Amino acid sequence: ANVVYSIFIDDVVSDITAWQEKMLNDFKDANFQYLDSLRGGFYLKKMIECPNDTIVEGNDIKVEYIGRLIENGMVFDTNIQDTAKLYRIYDDSRSYDPMTITYKAEEEAFFEENNIVKGFGYAIRNMNYGETAICFFLSDLGYGAGGSDPSIPEYAPLCFWIHIQEDD
Repeated sequence: ANVVYSIFIDDVVSDITAWQEKMLNDFKDANFQYLDSLRGGFYLKKMIECPNDTIVEGNDIKVEYIGRLIENGMVFDTNIQDTAKLYRIYDDSRSYDPMTITYKAEEEAFFEENNIVKGFGYAIRNMNYGETAICFFLSDLGYGAGGSDPSIPEYAPLCFWIHIQEDD
């Protein structure tokens, strides 16, 4: 069958970092107007704080999360079963238990051992037991130029809702 496609170019991005920073700033201004970044292209807003319940080296923590694309709010991943069903990404072959992460003081070991993206890891490293936070960050701290098939496109700034369960 012969098929004819029409393709329209909405915008040309000449500076991908500037484009992402604008997207993050627009998201911040719409949701967390007076929030400052903790490091270049990384924002964290604690929704529930527990300042006296710190995490120490070597402890395993249980983490619940919901990951969204900043661009359109699409939920691309979660380990909360009801949320997965609500956003139609539920997979009955997958576990929806909280993620177990081993806390490491050294950053690179922390990211590598737990197989997490840096933005997600930076958030956890700034949180304590029982806290809930929202973080959002540039693609360099996420999946970068390659994205992550099938749901995270290239150069996608990400947002995570994160809850660290209380220490047992």
